[in-house]
Amino acid sequence: LVASLAFVLAFVFGAVANRVNFCTMGAIADIVNFGDWKRMRMWALAIAVAIVGSAVLSLTGKVDLAKSIFTGARIAWVSAIVGGFLFGFGMTLASGCGSKTLIRAGAGNLKSWIVLFMVGIAAYMTLRGLFAVWRTSVLDIWRIDLTPLGAATSDLSAIMTAFGLPAASLWLPFVVAAGLAIFVFKSREFRTSPELIVGGVV
Repeated sequence: LVASLAFVLAFVFGAVANRVNFCTMGAIADIVNFGDWKRMRMWALAIAVAIVGSAVLSLTGKVDLAKSIFTGARIAWVSAIVGGFLFGFGMTLASGCGSKTLIRAGAGNLKSWIVLFMVGIAAYMTLRGLFAVWRTSVLDIWRIDLTPLGAATSDLSAIMTAFGLPAASLWLPFVVAAGLAIFVFKSREFRTSPELIVGGVV
């Protein structure tokens, strides 16, 4: 069931993302080169939907976000900066972000298949292979530990709860998502582009 639903979701995402040119690098390039924020607003809408969806799944007990590798109480900030820089540099060389690479690979683009293959190898090497040795011994030693503050995880809700704002997980995700939605829909040009709205939601 999970594999079948994942295939359906991947098919829908691929079709929609291909139609609306959903791409992180493309959104940034549009801003830098043309001052066009439409694709970035679509990306922000996707983030807002993901935040709300994750919060609802967490609050209803469907998932435990505290078990995610992304929400550990110790923030490896140097690793995040170096990894972000390498990812950005790499997606510029590859002519697109991960999602765009998947879409092009699905369309039969050979370059994208090579990029996808190398991304998979590099990701695995960074998590558990040769790169992991350098990451854990050089980069991950620079961390911010939030446990002394009383935060069990590094998500914003847990940090705010530790600072005396109780039950932040009940309202904070929805406040952040609402802020993003305001940013997205304050643009009349975006509001009148149903294709981009559907793209962001999907």
